Amino acid sequence: MNRIRELRNARGLSQAKLGAALGCTSATVSKYELEQRDLDPKTINALCGIFDVTSDYLLCRSATPAPVVSDEDAALLAAYHAADDRARAVVDLTLEPYKKDGQPEMIQLAARGNRIEKLSGTPDRGEIREALSQVKSETE
Repeated sequence: MNRIRELRNARGLSQAKLGAALGCTSATVSKYELEQRDLDPKTINALCGIFDVTSDYLLCRSATPAPVVSDEDAALLAAYHAADDRARAVVDLTLEPYKKDGQPEMIQLAARGNRIEKLSGTPDRGEIREALSQVKSETE
């Protein structure tokens, strides 16, 4: 299932105009809309760019056309990408408890043990997890 026809109509595009933008014929667009032809990754990417939606929305995997990112969230993301590997490792560690498989006590353990500061160079996830497990065993 896809939303190509819905998005095309909302933009007031004919199949021919959409086909021209994609570099294909209106017949091909029709086949995409009727799901008689599979979408390849390049076409999905192009459609997402044309309609300014995510691939999940285009393919009916999400009800949200595009993620809404606040200015504050965008600034945090930009700062994360600008940070060095060590700083990103610390952020990743801090966010670990909020991931589905994370353990809530990790932040308190890391803060008590200061293990991140004792790691040399740029620690990888394995080193960070090892440091956390050491702190956890020390506090039990």
